[in-house]
Amino acid sequence: MFRRAATLLLGLALCGPAFAAGSLRILTPVSGRPALGPTAVALQVQTPEGAAVSRVVVELDGKQVALLTSPPWTAIVDLGTGETERVLGAVSAFSDGTFARAQVRIAAVRIQETAEVSLVSFYATVRDESGALVNDLKVSDFQLTENGRAQKIERFSTERRPLRAALVLDTSESMNTDDRIGKARAAAIRFLETLAPEDEVALLTFSDAVHLVHPMTSDLRAIRAAIEGMGAKGGTALYDAIWKASELLSGEDGRKVLVLLSDGKDEAQSGIEPGSLHTMNEALQRALRDEVMIFAIGIGRWGTEQAPEADPYTRMPLRDILNTLGSATGGEVLFLSRPRQLAEAFERVAEALRNQYAVAYTSDDQRKDGSWRETRLTALRKGLTVTARRGYYAPKQSPRASG
Repeated sequence: MFRRAATLLLGLALCGPAFAAGSLRILTPVSGRPALGPTAVALQVQTPEGAAVSRVVVELDGKQVALLTSPPWTAIVDLGTGETERVLGAVSAFSDGTFARAQVRIAAVRIQETAEVSLVSFYATVRDESGALVNDLKVSDFQLTENGRAQKIERFSTERRPLRAALVLDTSESMNTDDRIGKARAAAIRFLETLAPEDEVALLTFSDAVHLVHPMTSDLRAIRAAIEGMGAKGGTALYDAIWKASELLSGEDGRKVLVLLSDGKDEAQSGIEPGSLHTMNEALQRALRDEVMIFAIGIGRWGTEQAPEADPYTRMPLRDILNTLGSATGGEVLFLSRPRQLAEAFERVAEALRNQYAVAYTSDDQRKDGSWRETRLTALRKGLTVTARRGYYAPKQSPRASG
């Protein structure tokens, strides 16, 4: 029924006069640029005077993939492997009977050759209805699916694995408010004290640009000294920081974790333009491809339920941006209204990392097509919530091997 409605809307939108009353724009993804896998689609809808938005239909290659009836006008759409050009369209219907439509072309992307991996592995945390961590489950307490098909869990462990963490701290000018930077330094140092001897940490800071303050090391005293020397000034290159940290972690083995602290949206110090060269979608895709879990702490404006600020590209509210980054990668997100809550937030992240389940399986789909495979791990016991990465990219067959 929705597909028929979308076709009808599209047909009416092309009729001429009824199309011009309102306007519709696809803010992200950007036309002509490559995108693949789960992607945030953000729309800007301008209603005719005296009218309201009845519905917005999002289509991919002519097929409906989302139906939106209220703002924010955003949706997560799977754009596939990126091997071919895709056409993303949207049609909005207004209460006065008029329509608007928009369309962008998603360029094909050249996917780098990926080494074949026999097992798909990821990490999960489980919480009960009170939010407490549950660490006494067995493999028989879980159910795993890939693209909706049941999979057999072949390896399961509660043994703590070595951690490779990128500590990514916002040092923009706004972090001087209420001594956020001072409290962030103290909380980050306390986080270091929760790590095991076999863990390694890198420190990155970001303001107008991203700085690798200290490379990956097990020398936590050196990281502590670097944290104590942090100051705050400039804008907020949030997405570039996530991209850079994921790139750094891509060559690491073990549990790859990005621990992010930020107090605002991605923007330059001027406040009138983005702070990053990369978009939110590009940062998310990089983290997913590098199998990085994002644990994020948002303070200040992030911690306000009705925060009016939104990302200039996706138009997504601040809270939705961090929630998307965390949930898609298998991490967790905490929102704070006061800097004094930072120590507790870092401890919650550390506690989650100490109580993760390691899960691995062999996919029943052996095609090396580079496609996005959606995974879902659920607990059979009622009242439990599982947090785990939502999927992975299949290996890509090299042209030489396929010849």
